[in-house]
Amino acid sequence: MNETEQSASGRRSSRLPRLLKRAEFLTAASGRRVHSSRMTVQIHERSSEAPGDSGVSVPVCSRVPVSGPRFGLTVTKKTANAVGRNRIRRRLRAALQDVRAFWPNADIDFVIVGRGELLTAPMDIIASDLKRAFSSPPRQGNPLDRDRRPSHRRRGKATDRPHGTIQRNPTDHS
Repeated sequence: MNETEQSASGRRSSRLPRLLKRAEFLTAASGRRVHSSRMTVQIHERSSEAPGDSGVSVPVCSRVPVSGPRFGLTVTKKTANAVGRNRIRRRLRAALQDVRAFWPNADIDFVIVGRGELLTAPMDIIASDLKRAFSSPPRQGNPLDRDRRPSHRRRGKATDRPHGTIQRNPTDHS
């Protein structure tokens, strides 16, 4: 089937723009997140950096500029068996096509991590979760500032000592 046949049958235009490479999924995982009980949506704006600047090596074939949003679907093995995972992915694809009018026009990657509740949730609730993720405001502030904040971990825990050492009272000579 050539391109004219694909566009005539409508198959090509209805396909979901997808994330294909592992590096693209990892980059999206470093972005902001929107949570619900049914899914987590990881959001990464591609236009904010040049390809390959994310610290993750990006293959040459994925450096071709793609405009508009792209989607990746992830359902882990602990969520359901193979039949359930495939059904969750089909339901997510159908919900994404239903809310196509709400897709942002910007160059944004979305990774949708599905949970088991997607198997039984009504499609309108799944669609409302996706709409909320698409319309969520961007994270305020510089994300690098989070790394510079002091840690709230307690100092001097027993786990900070080298393995196998025991602290004894120096006055105890037993």
